[in-house]
Amino acid sequence: MNESWKEEVTDRMFLFLSAQKKAENRGQEEFTCPLCGGEAWWGRAPSNGHLHCGCRKCKISIME
Repeated sequence: MNESWKEEVTDRMFLFLSAQKKAENRGQEEFTCPLCGGEAWWGRAPSNGHLHCGCRKCKISIME
């Protein structure tokens, strides 16, 4: 079985989370999705500080 899909998913997640971190460092809650150019968002849960982020266009979604 070809497992190159794992590398592709990992690469996409790293790219998306890198853009999220840059936005967080700038104090912005929205940023341009590096995968599709859509409007992406992020936030942290007040109860535990876990990251939640996603893109409204390509529907990538990551929860810590």
